[in-house]
Amino acid sequence: DAVILRGVNTISVASLELAPTADVSEGFVRLESYVSKYHARASSAPLLRYLDTDTLELCVPLSRSITGTDVIQITRLPAIQAASTLHQGGYDNMAEAYSRLTAWLELHNYQLAGPLREVYLRFSAEPIEDQLPAAFLASTSNDYLTELQLPIHMLTS
Repeated sequence: DAVILRGVNTISVASLELAPTADVSEGFVRLESYVSKYHARASSAPLLRYLDTDTLELCVPLSRSITGTDVIQITRLPAIQAASTLHQGGYDNMAEAYSRLTAWLELHNYQLAGPLREVYLRFSAEPIEDQLPAAFLASTSNDYLTELQLPIHMLTS
């Protein structure tokens, strides 16, 4: 339940932008399947970034550069300083973790400095389980583990 301050390194990803109403699971299946075709899946966790109120960005880490498409972009996410906390359980009850991060920002005089990241450390991926590292797979939503990362910088007085 703690919030920690940590550095997050630059990461190469294949990304897919979606509307908030789109099926995120279906988007990840599409993205993971595309990366799998090139045998370019890095061993780190997939993530979602909230670019703005109208756009989500799904990201799958890459072990090497590949060619994108008209909708799948190949890019590098910048290194960030992040306020980070873990949430265990289903995605529908993450409000407490978000509240914890927001309260921490205010208490420690930081402000948001980029898109929020949800890093999926353990999740369900039934259609594509064979394409993913086994350590990421959870059998039930109670076993899901998500790291919330808020890119931050200190407020100046």
